[in-house]
Amino acid sequence: MKELSLSKLLKLHLVSFIRDVIDIVSKHDTKALHIDATFQILLDKAPVIKLLDVPYNGHYLTKGIAYWNKKCLDYASIITTQMRAFYRLNEKEHAEDVQIAYPVVTLYLNYLGQNNRPIIHETINKFFLYLKRNPEVKEALNHLGLTNYLGKLQSAHKAFKKTESKRTELISQRPKIDSKATQKELQHLLRMFFTQIDQYQHAYTELNYAPLISELNVLISKYSAMINRYEAFNKKKAAQIKKAKEDAARAAKVDAAEVDVEAETKEPRVNPDSVDNEASVDESKNDDKKIESGDTKQTPSNIKDKDVTDTNAIDKKKPTKPNSD
Repeated sequence: MKELSLSKLLKLHLVSFIRDVIDIVSKHDTKALHIDATFQILLDKAPVIKLLDVPYNGHYLTKGIAYWNKKCLDYASIITTQMRAFYRLNEKEHAEDVQIAYPVVTLYLNYLGQNNRPIIHETINKFFLYLKRNPEVKEALNHLGLTNYLGKLQSAHKAFKKTESKRTELISQRPKIDSKATQKELQHLLRMFFTQIDQYQHAYTELNYAPLISELNVLISKYSAMINRYEAFNKKKAAQIKKAKEDAARAAKVDAAEVDVEAETKEPRVNPDSVDNEASVDESKNDDKKIESGDTKQTPSNIKDKDVTDTNAIDKKKPTKPNSD
C-alpha cells in the first residue's frame, strides 16, 4: 500500500479521509479478509469523528457583542465631547452643573476606548453606580441636556452584557473534546489498520486484497496531492513574506543613509515656533485640574485675549521712524 503522512492532514481533511476510508472498506467483505475487528474499532469512533468535524471557528453572537461595544464607545464619546464643550464655553448659567459633572464624566468616560472590553464595561458599570449614589451629578447632567445619551449608553451597555452572557452560555454547552489528542488517536488507528491490510495480503495469499488496496491507494494519492498543494502554497506565502521584510529592511537602510547625508550637508535651523513648545500643554488636562481645584475663571479664550493685549502693548512701545521732511 501507498503511504500517507497523516500528521500533515488538516483536522477537517483527516475527518473527510476517515469517512472516505470507511465508505471504501464497507463495500468489501471485512470478515472474509480478517480485518473486521480492526474496522469495527474505526466504526466505533464515529461519535468522536462527528465532534471533530464541528467547525467552531466563531460564534454567531460575536458580531453582536462587537456592535454593542462600539455603540457604548460612541455614546461615551458624545457625552465627553459635549461635557468638554460646556466647560470651555464657561457660561454662568451652566457653571455650577459643569463644576459638579465634569470631573465625574472625565474620570469614568474620558479615553474609554483605550482599554480592553472587560475594563470598558466595568468602568461604565462603575460610572452608573456612581450616578446612582450621587443623584446631584445625574441631575447636573440632566440640566446640561445629556440625559438622552446617558440612557442610550446604559441601554447599549446592558445589551452588550446580555449578548456576551448568552454567548458564554451557548459555548459552555458545546461537547468537550481534546481535538489534538483525538486526531493523534485516529491517526494511530488508521496506521494500524493500513499496516494490518498490508501484512494480511502476504499472510493470506489465498485471499484477494488487490481490489481493496487499489481503491485505498487511489484515495491516498488524492490526499497526498492535497497535502502537496497546501504545502507548496505555504512555502510560497512564507517566501513572499520573507521577501517583503527584506525589501522593507533595505528601504529603511536607504532612508537612514539619506537622512545622515542630509544632516551633514545642511546647517541646523532654528524653528521660531519651537520657542513656545515647552510651554504648550494639553488644554484638556489643564481643564480637568482647574475644575478639580474649583478654578473655572480662566479659560483658553481668556488666555488668548491676554496674549493679544500683551502684543498690542509691545507694539505701542516701538519707536516710530522720524519724518525725513
